[in-house]
Amino acid sequence: MKIDKNLQWEPNFKNQITIEDKEFTVTLEKDEVEIECSWDYGYGGRGTETMYIKLEVLKDLIKELEES
Repeated sequence: MKIDKNLQWEPNFKNQITIEDKEFTVTLEKDEVEIECSWDYGYGGRGTETMYIKLEVLKDLIKELEES
């Protein structure tokens, strides 16, 4: 796993933390989380899927899990 912290980019760019591990890349920003998954099945196909979740929603879900 590789973690890359870019916390001095503002105001020109959004500060972010990127976590990479094999086929997954998770990018954390102040207001949003981007999760990208890339795959390669050879002749079976290859591609990338990306999803976004608001940081506040993710924080609420983590809090709910911790309190359960």
